[in-house]
Amino acid sequence: MGHTQMKLLTAALLLSGCSGGTEPGADDHRSALVVQAYLSPGTAVDTIRVSAVQSVTVPYDAARAAIADAEVTLTLRGGLTGAGADSVVQARPMAGRPGYYAAPGHLAVAGGRYRLDVRSGSLAVNAETVVPGLFSLTKAEPETLVYQSDRPLKLSWTASSDVSSYALNLR
Repeated sequence: MGHTQMKLLTAALLLSGCSGGTEPGADDHRSALVVQAYLSPGTAVDTIRVSAVQSVTVPYDAARAAIADAEVTLTLRGGLTGAGADSVVQARPMAGRPGYYAAPGHLAVAGGRYRLDVRSGSLAVNAETVVPGLFSLTKAEPETLVYQSDRPLKLSWTASSDVSSYALNLR
């Protein structure tokens, strides 16, 4: 193969690989729900957030992504005792917080098995989880830690039943 033919073949391959373009378009994402929820034992269920996937081609806008008309259902499997009938709670939109939902009068049950179902139009998503049991922090060394300190923080706590790992969130 001659030098000229090799240049033409290389140019043809490069040009054919770029025919579709590489920039994402405004509609290159699929419609989907994004659900974020936290269930902490003994606390109100008021942190369910429902939003829609947004295009990567525009800056994220939480207000635009929020879904205020979703149907949000929280089911406590086995009721309060774990052996009874399921307890179903319909979460309601929170006033002044677009996309946020709360289950009025419901406190998350330690050790409770929950199912969360969210539907908006033709989109739906669900998840199941177990709320960890209660535990107590028994020791923190040191009690105060300066931000970006070189000293390690050591924590001890009582074990919680049905929990295999912990996620630590320091504020």
